[in-house]
Amino acid sequence: MNDVWKKNALGKIEAIFRDHFLDDNLHISEATSPADIDEWDSLAHIGLLATVETAFAVHFSADDMAEIDSVSSLLAALDRRVNG
Repeated sequence: MNDVWKKNALGKIEAIFRDHFLDDNLHISEATSPADIDEWDSLAHIGLLATVETAFAVHFSADDMAEIDSVSSLLAALDRRVNG
């Protein structure tokens, strides 16, 4: 995974998280997981991933969605879809 791509993707994802969770001060890292954000429940997970799909013009498989359990795994799934 290219460091420049990862940095840009992380910034875009952080903006999505801030909008989705209505928190302009939310900061995320690769280690961020649902355990760190109380509102990140199963329903929020689906909405969050749908927004990420739209923002990055990708489609996650059901397996991808089940495996995404942190920002790090989200970045890895995006990298596979965007950068092949």
